[in-house]
Amino acid sequence: MVSVTGKSWIDDQNAVDFGLGFSGSDEVAIYADYLWHVRGVFGSSTRFGRETVGYIGGGAGVGFWDDSYDCGRFGCERRRDDSGTGVFLRALVGFEWTPPSTRFGFFLELGPTFLIVPDVDGDLDIGLGARYYF
Repeated sequence: MVSVTGKSWIDDQNAVDFGLGFSGSDEVAIYADYLWHVRGVFGSSTRFGRETVGYIGGGAGVGFWDDSYDCGRFGCERRRDDSGTGVFLRALVGFEWTPPSTRFGFFLELGPTFLIVPDVDGDLDIGLGARYYF
């Protein structure tokens, strides 16, 4: 999934991030997370350590999909009867490097995602990317 993300700081330790993700033409997700940041995760003796923060958090989102395929031994055929909307919860742990004098941060994060509506399911999200600060 490819996402466009943004982040808004509440204070020097807490922020809200949000995103819009796409997976081809079959899936779209909209989400928001509350993040708590921990400075000094990589120490303070290097420039990278001073510019990088760790974070943990959680959030929720809504997903829309139309991934109706029947797959067999020799490939997949598209069905036209499987689409839906779901609600999910997620937890995150990650870190973000923010070079000085920019409005961008570069991050790596991972954590479980739990689909709670219309069915119960789970997955592991891994994110690598850049955020724009508002």
